[in-house]
Amino acid sequence: MNLTGHWRGTYTYGTGYPRSLCGKSEPFELDIEEENGIFTGTCMDELVNAKQGNAAFIKGFFKSGRIQFKKTYKYHLLLNEANELTQEFGETNGVDYTGRVRRKYFFFGEEYIAGHWSITSNHTEGHETYTHLCKGTWRMWKVH
Repeated sequence: MNLTGHWRGTYTYGTGYPRSLCGKSEPFELDIEEENGIFTGTCMDELVNAKQGNAAFIKGFFKSGRIQFKKTYKYHLLLNEANELTQEFGETNGVDYTGRVRRKYFFFGEEYIAGHWSITSNHTEGHETYTHLCKGTWRMWKVH
């Protein structure tokens, strides 16, 4: 499978988020350029759309049907349950994605990629540093 091209998908909020967001899915789109299993690209999602001038970039590798990449934002934002901007961070470690190619047999054997994502963030209050882990699932399919 060649990743180069336009992809659409959804990501679903999981553990680490408020109960009202758990299980909620949001759409995203990726434009990917791949060469020899290494790829880069851009992403459009709700966090990019929430702030003018924001952008998201991906970089990763794809080998033997397995994928791993990191998505980073120019401005990392937190949205509440009503999709309202609640906080903005200047830097972030990004979102880590892992997954693998799967096949939908009931639609002529179409392939798609699915997996898990996670965000680890640290913040300091006084002399204490706190680590927070958020997780979820994702899937994407190539637009032909």
